[in-house]
Amino acid sequence: QNLSDLGGLIGISNSNLRSVKTRFEGVCLLALLVADSPTDTFQDQCISWLRTVQHTIQSQDPQTTIEVAIWALRDLLKYSAQLPELAREVAMNHIPTIVTSLLGLKPEVSPRLQHKQSPFFLIKGLRHETGSRVRFGSRESL
Repeated sequence: QNLSDLGGLIGISNSNLRSVKTRFEGVCLLALLVADSPTDTFQDQCISWLRTVQHTIQSQDPQTTIEVAIWALRDLLKYSAQLPELAREVAMNHIPTIVTSLLGLKPEVSPRLQHKQSPFFLIKGLRHETGSRVRFGSRESL
């Protein structure tokens, strides 16, 4: 049941990420999926998620959408670094283009991220306050 629910959430996130109108919702869900997916799901989805996040960072989407994508990227890189094969693939094939994307950010995005004024903190807080969090796994076991 949980794996089918997880697959459904991944599908919803992917669908939302394809449309400019729903990309913010998609990237918020993606950020939660990155943080809470079991290791095997994370390994299967990581490269696809990296590409999606990079596309979002390069887009002309609103600043808040890009900021949430960057927070998802932070977790993607942090967790992928704990898995040797995935870490090698990310380092060799994806880090250079990610750095280029980050260097191309609008100037107003960088200072907000440095001061942790990201909307992702609000999302995490709401998730804990409402008790609506769905947990499929824990990255702590890595």
